[in-house]
Amino acid sequence: MMEKYSPDCKKVSIITATYNVVSKNRKCYFYEMFRSVHEQDYPNIEHIIIDGGSKDGSVEFIQNMIDKYGKKECVFISEKDKGINDATNKGLEKSTGEYFILMCDDDYYTVQNAISMLVKKLEDTNSDYVSANCWWHDTMVWKTEQKKFAWRHPFVINTLLQKRENIQKIGGYFDLAFPMVGDFDVMYRLLRDENLKGTELNKVITVLRPTGISMKNNKKHCLDTFKIYNKYFNKKFKLFSDVEIIKLHYRNKPKIITVLKVLLFCKNKKVKSSIFESFNVKYYYKKFVPKLENVLFLKFLVKDSRSLKHMFDDEQKLDGDYTQEKSREFIDALYEF
Repeated sequence: MMEKYSPDCKKVSIITATYNVVSKNRKCYFYEMFRSVHEQDYPNIEHIIIDGGSKDGSVEFIQNMIDKYGKKECVFISEKDKGINDATNKGLEKSTGEYFILMCDDDYYTVQNAISMLVKKLEDTNSDYVSANCWWHDTMVWKTEQKKFAWRHPFVINTLLQKRENIQKIGGYFDLAFPMVGDFDVMYRLLRDENLKGTELNKVITVLRPTGISMKNNKKHCLDTFKIYNKYFNKKFKLFSDVEIIKLHYRNKPKIITVLKVLLFCKNKKVKSSIFESFNVKYYYKKFVPKLENVLFLKFLVKDSRSLKHMFDDEQKLDGDYTQEKSREFIDALYEF
């Protein structure tokens, strides 16, 4: 039975793109995603499910899920599309919520009040978008760090709740030219906009499984990432070499010259600030301070720098005790035995 909602709560659209969940043996994953969405305690949610025209029984399976477990307003469309980015864009077009968020067909919410917490944080801070932490690939907490958007994924896309009007301001949603890293392109355009305000919720609210499309083709993932950097930095001349991009985006250890290039040639203040964050203090501390000590023997000059160690020791302690079992508590309780 569909839940009633208060007209005072702004509607949140949750968009899910899916295809061939039956033949790909992902029915269990879809079940967990669907239940975690429809058990959310936020009272005004619509769930938009866009299927890419499956012919393997997925349409019947999804409709059965809606009939049996659907508690929120649900829109289900099955038709051919041009891939996950195209399906997601269709979902956004069909949605009617003032806020929206994505949820992949194989991921899920870890807590029942995930949407409620995001909305509250967004509205309490008068922000345009909010992101949170995610349990990533069953191994670690991916902590939201919006300030690092220009050189790495600042958060996982399934934690990003934002206002609908943002899309027009940033020039559209998913770009079909980036099938592997369209989410990074969206994050980049959103977070670099100096007229949009973001905030963060330091709680784990979602799980991202290691089953996504970007995990299946690392080479294509790299090539698409190169395209994004070229799109924003290499329009008139090649500001970053491919080696620099790899060091910047994948290893988070950029050359000093990379940081200097952005500071000299980039006009966007938020991008400059973000790239400067890539000048990893921990990395350069370990790399250069010991050399200064050993070569110059001026240990008294670098003594103060050792006080930085407490920063490194405390780094990522938030949710440091988070475990795979913790990420399963909410979803396992929804199974019917």
